[in-house]
Amino acid sequence: MPVHDDRWMQPTLQHELHARKAGVHVSTLSRVRTEEMDNPAARCPCGRRTTADMLVDLRSLPPGYLSKCGIAAAWDFACDACRGRWYTLGLVDRVDMARQLGAPEAVLARIRVEQRRGKFI
Repeated sequence: MPVHDDRWMQPTLQHELHARKAGVHVSTLSRVRTEEMDNPAARCPCGRRTTADMLVDLRSLPPGYLSKCGIAAAWDFACDACRGRWYTLGLVDRVDMARQLGAPEAVLARIRVEQRRGKFI
């Protein structure tokens, strides 16, 4: 799981591309700062063009996780707009998805606090 400034970060396409370029497994990038990585433009399955750091890697989600949430397509990566729409529509729970992506309890607790404050849905 990527870590930046000793905080957990969701794994992204940016991490995957950097690992491929370096010839290493993405898990070895835990201490590489995202500022040191290339951040090319990429396209989300929804068609939106964004940068690689905005496309979260969903491949580590359990099989069928997104389909159980009512999301029909099998997605490897999803942009922030898609994930925001999933959270807003109640298709995916923000805390549960972060847990499934490997977030530690401290991060999950911070998300819960922000939800109570109304920052996140």
